[in-house]
Amino acid sequence: MSKFALAIFLLAALTPGIASACSNLSIGNVAVKNMTSDGKLNHYQINGVVTNNGASQSSSTLQAADVFRGPVKLDSKSVPPLKAGQSFTFTYISDRSSDAGTGTSHLRFVLDAKNGSFCTTPTPATVTF
Repeated sequence: MSKFALAIFLLAALTPGIASACSNLSIGNVAVKNMTSDGKLNHYQINGVVTNNGASQSSSTLQAADVFRGPVKLDSKSVPPLKAGQSFTFTYISDRSSDAGTGTSHLRFVLDAKNGSFCTTPTPATVTF
């Protein structure tokens, strides 16, 4: 048996179920749910939903929804390990001037696997307000 074939065999034997136990996360329903104002600043409550459309995740899974304005990462909202079919709703608060025009703020939410990888690359979600 070649060294390459042996390496593949050992890898498969040591990591059972990796291919079949694949989580497939998606992020969606990202929208402004509420807005309050203190006169100078508007405070926007933005909710998003992360759903596991694949296999249940290990309890040691670390992942987050990262928040970007353009290329700048503003924050990261933790997402717990999800069972197959389970969803999790996160909340992000964005502040901006009360003088800002409608539709002038754009945020992008990107799923980030902190200690591993996703089976497929989740599509980012955006919200404009």
